[in-house]
This record gives sequence, C-alpha cells and structure tokens, in this order.
Amino acid sequence: MVQAIAAIGAAAAQMPGASSGASVGALQAQLQKCQNQLADWVGCPSGKTPQGQAKIQQIQSQTDSIKAQLARVEAQKARQTAAAQAGAAPAAGAGMAAATTSGASIGGSVDTFA
Repeated sequence: MVQAIAAIGAAAAQMPGASSGASVGALQAQLQKCQNQLADWVGCPSGKTPQGQAKIQQIQSQTDSIKAQLARVEAQKARQTAAAQAGAAPAAGAGMAAATTSGASIGGSVDTFA
C-alpha cells in the first residue's frame, strides 16, 4: 500500500506540466484514486494505529496537493478563456462605438448598412 501511494505521488510530480498543463481529467482521476485509498485507510482497523494515522495524513496531504493542482489548472483555463474573450470583445465593441459616434455626428441617424 505504501509503495502504491508513493508511486502515485511520484507520477503526479513527474508529469510534464503537472502544475499548469496537466489535463483536468488526469488530475481528477488521481484525486479519485487518492480519495478511495483514503476511505480504505480510514475504514480499516489498522488506520487507527499510529502508522495508520501517519498514512492517512500522507494520503490527505497528497489529496490536498492534487486539489491545488486542479484548482491551478482550472484557474489558468478560466484566465485563458477570459483573455480570449477580452481580445475579441474590444474589436467588436470599438466598431460599434465608431458607428454610433459617426451616426450621432450626422444628426442622430445610424447607417445600418455600413
């Protein structure tokens, strides 16, 4: 059990782009695996021993680390989406502002065919 948990942590640390480019699906799969192991240890009688408590703490910290990675990836994707939308919005908004401004200078009529 110890080697399996260590292997998961090592795999997460060695993933290329683990902090920023890792896929949400891969991180969620790792998180699910850790949560299952945590539930096994908490429910197991050996989880009440000092060694079991240490193992539970180790799995919990690994779970927290994966959750933090997942939050960073999702935040990065949200920033990229917002940046892409912000990059497209000013061009459309500027054109509309120019049409409105030029229409207002001609006595309030707006040329809708322009």
